[in-house]
Amino acid sequence: MPNYTVKGTNILHNKTVFAEGSTIELDSEEAIRLADYLEEIPETKKETKKQDDSKQAKPAAKEPKTPGTPQPATTKSEDTNSENTGGTQ
Repeated sequence: MPNYTVKGTNILHNKTVFAEGSTIELDSEEAIRLADYLEEIPETKKETKKQDDSKQAKPAAKEPKTPGTPQPATTKSEDTNSENTGGTQ
């Protein structure tokens, strides 16, 4: 079934309100009745598998560290040091 963009008003269809600018999927009979309030969205060809893979292959960007970011309270060397001196926690 083709998709349409709702234009000029809201549409109540199957107990659901479709706001102006939203996308709705209708069969040809329903679309004919609502033709004054719809704009057909042209169907596009599906992307090839190679194009889909290249989009997914991009790694997510890491957040840059900002100066002054708090570090963990203890490090491995501190833990070892307190054990050697008999310190208690």
